[in-house]
Parts: sequence; C-alpha cells; structure tokens
Amino acid sequence: MAWSLIILFCLVCLTLLAYGLSSRERPLTYPFLAGATFLGFVAPQLPALMADRYLPAGAVDRTVAFTTLCAGACLFGWLAGSKPLQGLRWTFDEKRLLWLAAGLSLAGAFFFWKYSRLPDEVRLASMHSGISVIYIFFQKMLTFGLMVALVCFVRRPSRMAGAIVLFDMLLVADRIMVTGKRGELTEVVLGILLALWFQCRFTLPRVLLLAGVLVATVGLNSAEQYRNISKSTAGMDLSRVKEIDVIENFETLVKEGGPEVRNAALRMHYISIGGVFDFGIFHWNLLIHDFVPGQLVGRGLKDSLYIIVEGQVDRQYAPVQGSTETGMSDAFASFWYLGAIKFFLVAYVLGRLYATANLGWYLPQLLYIFGVMPGMTAITHYTQLVVAGWVHLAILLLPGLLLARVAKRRACVPVAQAAAAAP
Repeated sequence: MAWSLIILFCLVCLTLLAYGLSSRERPLTYPFLAGATFLGFVAPQLPALMADRYLPAGAVDRTVAFTTLCAGACLFGWLAGSKPLQGLRWTFDEKRLLWLAAGLSLAGAFFFWKYSRLPDEVRLASMHSGISVIYIFFQKMLTFGLMVALVCFVRRPSRMAGAIVLFDMLLVADRIMVTGKRGELTEVVLGILLALWFQCRFTLPRVLLLAGVLVATVGLNSAEQYRNISKSTAGMDLSRVKEIDVIENFETLVKEGGPEVRNAALRMHYISIGGVFDFGIFHWNLLIHDFVPGQLVGRGLKDSLYIIVEGQVDRQYAPVQGSTETGMSDAFASFWYLGAIKFFLVAYVLGRLYATANLGWYLPQLLYIFGVMPGMTAITHYTQLVVAGWVHLAILLLPGLLLARVAKRRACVPVAQAAAAAP
C-alpha cells in the first residue's frame, strides 16, 4: 500500500513540475516551486521511512497520503487564485522607494554587524534565543531593502539603486557563505529571477530551470556538512569544502532517510490515535512566541497569552534537535486531513498576488517575492512561516511603503501602464 501511495505522490509532484514547465511564464509560479520542494525534500526520505520497522503501523501510509493531498492542494489553490486582485494597485515615488531601501539596508546592516559579533556557538547555532533572536528579526531589513532596490534597478537602472543592491548583496553573500543557509540563498536567487520576469519579462530556459531543480535536490542536502565546516574553522576552508561528496550524501539520505519526514509521521500518528486537534491555535501560540517580547512585557504576561493544547504527542516523542516536523505535520495537527486547506490558502493567496504582479504593479510584485519563499518553507518547516512572514513585512516594511506611496503616477509606474502609454 505504501509503495502505491509513494508512486501517487511522485506523480502529483511531477504534475506540479509539468504545470510549471508548460509555458514560459510558469517556472517561477508556486506550483512549480512547491512541486520541486516536495520532490526534492520529501521524496528522498520516503524509501528509508518504508523500511523503518520502529514506526507504528499505518504511520507511513498516513503521512504519504496526507502529503499527497497537500501537494494537490497547492495546484488547486493556485488555479482558484488566478484572478488579479483589485486592491494593492498602489503607485509609488521611485526616489522615496530608493531612500526607503537605503534606510532599510543600513538598519539591517547594523543588526547584521551586531549579530556577526556574537560568539560562534551562538551565531552558528541551529536554534536561537535571547539577543540573537532580536538581531535576526531586525537584520531581515537588509533583505527587504535589497528587494525594494532590486525591483527598481531592474526596471530603471540608476547609480543609487545599483549601489544599494551591491551593498546588500555583499552582506547577504557573506551571510550565506558563513552560515550555509539554503533558505536565504534560494530567496535571493528567486528574488533576482522574479524581478527580471516582472520588469523585463526575462526568464531562464525551462530546461536550465529544471536542471537547477535537480542540482538543488542533490546538492542542498550537503548544506549541513557545509555548516559543520563553517562552525569548526576560523574562516572559509576551501580544501574541506571541496571534499564534500554531494552524491554520496544524497545516497545516504535515500538509504537512511532524514529526521524531518519521520518526525511528521510520528506526530501525525500520535495526533490520529489521540484525536486532539488544535484548530489553528498553533499559529496563535507561535505569533506570541515570535512577536511578543518577554523582556518588555514580562515573562508572566507572555506565558499567560499561550493557549495550551495537551495530548497531541506522546512523551516518548523526541525529535532530533534542529530538525523540523514539516508543514504537513502542523496542518494535520490542526484539522486532520482537512488541514490540507492550509496549503490551498497559501497557493490561493500567492496566485492572486502573482496574477496582479504580472500586470505590472509594484506592491504585488514585492509581496510575491517575499511570500513565495515562506510558501516553500511551509512544506519543509511549518506553515506558520507564511503567517510570520506577513507579520514581519507589516512591522518592518509596510510603514515605509505607505510613506513612499503617492496619489498620482510619478517615477515608479507599473510596467503594464508604462507600456500602454508609450507611443
């Protein structure tokens, strides 16, 4: 039964990839990226999961069946959200946007510098707490500034926009090289490709994009080994990096599996036999955890805001430190098999944003660029990253965008309108 479900899951993933490759404008859509994530992150862990005799009976079937349902929901949600939004069609002054990008970049660079001065055991840890969480929260402004300037630069190159992009790219590249963060690397690459598509209608050949997916599937599994090298050396040890055998690491993953999908299988098993669901309380609790500073409001008040849901996991459940449970796990924990609605909603919102962004509007372009990466990590980590990402944007970026907004068209007009107005 499990092998039949795995084959069905792979067919659904291939359908998502086929949708993305079916036309020139679709490789950067969420279904293609979600299909690549499911196929590259989940699928390699399934063969070893099948052979794990310590997993409870039916746990693998349940996990694969629900994951297949979530993958399908990504496509159906996207198709349902193909209509452009009537709102978010804001017009901005380009100079204000560039000053906003400069301010965000400088502020983000400051917290990036503060974070870089933390001890290595704190800075390179997989789990953060205390002051490092604050620095990580505010250094996100560096990425916000980069993308705001990048979209403007691709549309209308200028010295100021180019300087901001170059400044930010140097810092972001350093962070990626030191920490080996796959998510940040993917976010920057997707941001560049999406900016080129939205503003210039330029996209890489589909064969090259598909090859990139295959390379990422095999290569990104070695990121943990790369991070271990970064932690154990004072600088970039290229000789040790060259010794990383990405093929062998991928083969090991297929043979031995990874902890993430196993965590999901166990948690979904305990939830299924216990019948205890949180009905979305999970998101409330993580919002409190992430955005209510205990140092300011007091630990007692912060703890009182949590809504405790007991009985969802067995006391023997002990996931490997630093591993995730996948977004399928928290979706199942909220609404049983109906939890696939979370992935439907993520795809629906991103579909509406993409349809509006393709008309040339700047704000939906930014929102899609910032939203598509959390949409992918909703699969690999947990769906709360989508919610947290929007809150992050609202706190750090939205006030500046409101100041840069103008009532009439000025410097930064939508591409579609500019083309229509041209003689």
